[in-house]
Amino acid sequence: MSAKNLTGHKRILQDHVVSLFNCVQDWKLCTSDCYSTVRSICLVKQKSIYDQDQNVTEEALSKKDFFNLESLSSELLQKLKKLEVVAEKMRQIPRKLENLRKSSYREQSCDENFHSELSKLSMI
Repeated sequence: MSAKNLTGHKRILQDHVVSLFNCVQDWKLCTSDCYSTVRSICLVKQKSIYDQDQNVTEEALSKKDFFNLESLSSELLQKLKKLEVVAEKMRQIPRKLENLRKSSYREQSCDENFHSELSKLSMI
C-alpha cells in the first residue's frame, strides 16, 4: 500500500516509523563521524607520545599537534551536538506513538459507544 493511500492514524503511524528510520540512519552516520574524529585524536596523541619517547621533541606536545588536537576537539564537539539533536528526536518518537495509541483507543471507544447507542435506538 502506498503512502498516498493512507489516511488518519495509519498515515501518522507510518510517518512516525519513517521518522524513526531516518533517525537511526542519522545516528549511524553521526556515530561513524564521531568515531573517525576520536580515532584521529588518538593518532595525534599516539604520535606525540612516540615522539617524546624518541626524544624528537622536548615538549609534551608540539605546537602543531596541539593545534591539531584543538581543531579535532572542536570538530568532535560539533558532531556530538548533532548526535544530541538526533537523540532528542528519537526520544520524542515513543511519546508520539503513545499519544497516537491513546487517540486511536479513544476514537475506537467512541465508535463502539455510538454503535451500541444506535442499536438501542433501532430496537425502539
